[in-house]
Amino acid sequence: MNPARHPDPLKGQTLATTDRPALRRTCFTRAEHDPARTADLPDLIADDLTLLLSGINPGPASAAAGLHFANPGSRLRPALHQAGFTRRRLTATDDHELLALGIGITGLVTRPTASASELTLAEPL
Repeated sequence: MNPARHPDPLKGQTLATTDRPALRRTCFTRAEHDPARTADLPDLIADDLTLLLSGINPGPASAAAGLHFANPGSRLRPALHQAGFTRRRLTATDDHELLALGIGITGLVTRPTASASELTLAEPL
């Protein structure tokens, strides 16, 4: 079976859509999640950004890892790659490469929660 192919707009080559890194499930214990719920995740920003991505707030996995959109199921990095912003599919540990591409990440609220519904209108921005 021949995998579907799509052009890589940054390189002018074609890549198979099946050329994806395997997602590794990162599981954190309650002992790792609980302290992360009070930790702030600093913005990933620079002065000369072309694109600033903003989430609502970090999830527990991101706070525990200290990385934005660290949940292996996050669709952010595949979308950045498919849209042509990155030459390859990045992982959360490759965030320094985003800054080099002029892409930053911030959140509206710094407090991590499992769901945005846990936030209140009084949350500091």
